[in-house]
Amino acid sequence: MDQVTRTGKSVLCVDDDPGIRELLKEIIARLGHSIITAVDGIDALEKLAADRFDIVITDINMPRMDGIELIKRIKTKFDDVDVIAITAYEMTYKYTDIIALGASDFISKPFNINELEAKLNRIFRERRLRVGLRRLSTRDGLTGLYNRRYFDENLKH
Repeated sequence: MDQVTRTGKSVLCVDDDPGIRELLKEIIARLGHSIITAVDGIDALEKLAADRFDIVITDINMPRMDGIELIKRIKTKFDDVDVIAITAYEMTYKYTDIIALGASDFISKPFNINELEAKLNRIFRERRLRVGLRRLSTRDGLTGLYNRRYFDENLKH
């Protein structure tokens, strides 16, 4: 497995082009994040089932399972994973349609490294904020004990 040392910020990059996979792997590793790559949507789902990832960066046009179907499945099975879609077919796929599927962001190829870094940083910042909001909404501010909302949400388990 091509895993870099864990930083707590893990990224899965999915692209059928080996050159793009290697480029993303190098960039994301230099940014200090853990990175694993997958060759298509099916490979990505297998890796998502085996390990925890914060963000999936996926190409849209791939064999076996494309990025559109991958985004749909991620949002169904791994709802805590953020997705960035990336494609060279910017005219074929509208930004708003990709976001409506559940992606957190969309990047056109060829991509700018600074843009990728900014989008990753924004998503990681938003993830931290969601964790904080979740804590505030499920725990008592004075005692830190779980509240009624937490009880109601977890009763079915």
